[in-house]
Amino acid sequence: PPDRTTYTFTDVSDLFLAQAEQKFKAYPFVRYGLLDVEKTPETQGFARHSYDVVIATNVLHATRNLNETLQNVQALLAPGGLLLLDEATDHMPWFDMTTSLIAGWQRFEDDLRGDHPLLKPDQWEAVLRANGFGSVQAWPERGAAAEILGQHVIVAQTAQMSYTES
Repeated sequence: PPDRTTYTFTDVSDLFLAQAEQKFKAYPFVRYGLLDVEKTPETQGFARHSYDVVIATNVLHATRNLNETLQNVQALLAPGGLLLLDEATDHMPWFDMTTSLIAGWQRFEDDLRGDHPLLKPDQWEAVLRANGFGSVQAWPERGAAAEILGQHVIVAQTAQMSYTES
């Protein structure tokens, strides 16, 4: 119910926040805030472990260091919280003439990626587990006809135990 629900729409730019505020103005439970997931959320006004769900669509692969990024996501999520990713998982040949020309496409610096910033579903599972997510599932499942689309929904859950503040 809207009286018990808060949805925080975030982006790294004021432009998209302003557009979202206009589009969703009829929904009083939507809040808006600048968030750079590559930086510690607390320094940006987001309380530790205060979100039950984080939804990220084709954003996490676009960061410099996935391990650091996932630690920042962990800092946002409450114990038992869910991360819902919608990520491109296959580097399509036409990306070389379109997406890869966008500034920042090759900005990754971690050792998880090679020629492009995308990870396969099994790589996502491994990096999520390495960063404290206990349960990870990806759809479409391996061998499904929809796998040809090169896009996956990945759901990962944080540990149920209480976090200790550092």
